[in-house]
Amino acid sequence: MLELDIHEVPQTIRTLLWDAVWRETRYASIGVSFRHLMDVVRRAAVDLSLERVNAQELSEEGREYWLLGVGKWMDNKVASNNVREQIQRHLDMVDLGLPDDVFKHLNQQLKLLVFRVDVERVSALGTRVLTQKQRDEVWGMMEKEIRPGPDQMFCQTVRKILEEVLDSYSEIPSRNAKQASMAILKLLDERFGWDGNWKEGISDNPQLIVESIHKGIRMGFKLVIEALLEPEEGICGS
Repeated sequence: MLELDIHEVPQTIRTLLWDAVWRETRYASIGVSFRHLMDVVRRAAVDLSLERVNAQELSEEGREYWLLGVGKWMDNKVASNNVREQIQRHLDMVDLGLPDDVFKHLNQQLKLLVFRVDVERVSALGTRVLTQKQRDEVWGMMEKEIRPGPDQMFCQTVRKILEEVLDSYSEIPSRNAKQASMAILKLLDERFGWDGNWKEGISDNPQLIVESIHKGIRMGFKLVIEALLEPEEGICGS
């Protein structure tokens, strides 16, 4: 809205609002990273166990116990909080302030998006608000843009780790689902806990996340303008 010059706002306020866009999206990237990691863990657990069943290296019952155990670990609050906190601490490497080069690019892109809007419709951008459905759609698309960064930073060794855990689980005889779940929970905690080997494979390159946040905000600007111009029809093809 500020870039439309519909409202006269001091430069200090403009700067604060730009910083807020960056800071809030950066904070949201913690949750995005955690959710993506859990999705990768789930997919790896499913794919690896299916491969073992097809190779007759794991029984159908063993696979059922395995997937149940992995699910129990993912739903365990203590385990989840430990993983989330590790992600949050690691992302402290990403500056809270909006990088100058990112600001310049976002600012230029936003101006281009605004300039492409018909003059007759520009005023609508300053008078309409997003519906909750539109907000959810915008954020859903932004999250898709952000996810590649967390994938590169946190998930490159996940399949290998799950394969190690599945190997260990296969060597432990389990009489029932409860016993199997407890064994799997322990095995995953050992890998993804504070002293686990998952941390060894995490990238120390902050640009992976910086670029993803950049792309997410860029997508957000585009979709917000589309939503404000067509608020009743929704966006993203819905």
